[in-house]
Amino acid sequence: MHIKHIKLLLISLLVLISQPLKSSELDVSTLNQSFDSVSIYALLSNPAKYHNRHVQFVGFLNIEHEGNAVYASKLDFDQMITKNAIWIDVTSKRGEGLSDEYVLIKGTFKADEQGHFGLFSGAIEDVLRLELHKNRKQLEAELKASSK
Repeated sequence: MHIKHIKLLLISLLVLISQPLKSSELDVSTLNQSFDSVSIYALLSNPAKYHNRHVQFVGFLNIEHEGNAVYASKLDFDQMITKNAIWIDVTSKRGEGLSDEYVLIKGTFKADEQGHFGLFSGAIEDVLRLELHKNRKQLEAELKASSK
């Protein structure tokens, strides 16, 4: 691994660790819950394994009437491949500004819920965390700005 990549990785980890908890994440009932950090593909390929488990993953968010979902990729969203998506139980206000972006989401996975008309491959309920997932260019720009 190049030194540059190691530095970027370490700074990214420090940024994530140093992020203050949002007030919605300070609910005492959620502090003792452990979350599995998984790939959305793990949820899609083996939903029974994660049923009723607390998970955290990254995906492409779409917020629309009866179509709130996190897709495996923007291409899956563009091609309307809903089986490569997980329905998400959030209000449009909470997802405001995050639709059509990659997001980090934390919640409870339900394999037996498929959203509107059963179009999706599971659901995320009791969402505790929903935030923009920064891409490589965004992280590198932050790194450059902080090193000035």
